[in-house]
Amino acid sequence: MNNSRISLFVRNGLMNLRDAIAIFFALAPGVVGGASAQPTAALPVRYALLSAVGDQLTVVHARMQTGSRLDRNEREVAALPDSALDRVVLRNLNAALKKAAPEVEVAALAAANASLFQVQRDVLSGNKPVDATVRAFASALPPGGTDRLLLVLKHRSDARIPVVSGAIGVGRLEGVGFYVDRVTRVKSMETGASGTGFLAPFAYVRLVIADPDGRVLAERAVEAAATIGMGDSRDAMQPWELLDASAKVTVLDRLLRREIEKTLPALVAAAK
Repeated sequence: MNNSRISLFVRNGLMNLRDAIAIFFALAPGVVGGASAQPTAALPVRYALLSAVGDQLTVVHARMQTGSRLDRNEREVAALPDSALDRVVLRNLNAALKKAAPEVEVAALAAANASLFQVQRDVLSGNKPVDATVRAFASALPPGGTDRLLLVLKHRSDARIPVVSGAIGVGRLEGVGFYVDRVTRVKSMETGASGTGFLAPFAYVRLVIADPDGRVLAERAVEAAATIGMGDSRDAMQPWELLDASAKVTVLDRLLRREIEKTLPALVAAAK
């Protein structure tokens, strides 16, 4: 088993604290490199899998606001070297594709490079059309090496954090990270315990299947989050402290795996 260690220093701007967390991404064997199902009598459809969500981890500190549509949340962004988070995404994507379409062949798995991340940032900021990201990623593939491109891209949308009464949240979320609320009183959906403040791992991503020329065949947006309330731990001083570094990795991995497994079957069917 290969481990990629990433040290993140996330500054808590509101409390003037420094948090140093060491994250270990445990990668299952065979995540990097081709892995294929047994081909059928006909030539299997070859998929190239690419993740473009793992360049950074975002911690969003919610700031309550009234009478304004501006996003006033504070954001702490930590760069993630070595594509470790993307490799976690690719591991889950590879496993989910084998379940959803065991007849296909996974020809390659790759994490986005700096230039592709820049294209994606331009798209999210509105400087380029959405399909520019897919075309840029398709052009980076060797010609003739794949029949389908399966992408996991960042998606931006309003924060919707699930609670017992529905969903709450202020501002917008993007990519993968944590949403921190220190003032809202919520009840845990799992234990029923109540407390003030919560921590919410989130995955706001877009799954896209395209042809080798970058033409989009099917896409689905994922806006997922989980709520971990202060009532779940009497000893915690702040929501960020509800989980240690290892547990933070685990909840993000679990959230990504659940949403990819749930979304991929319909996506593959639509692309056919």
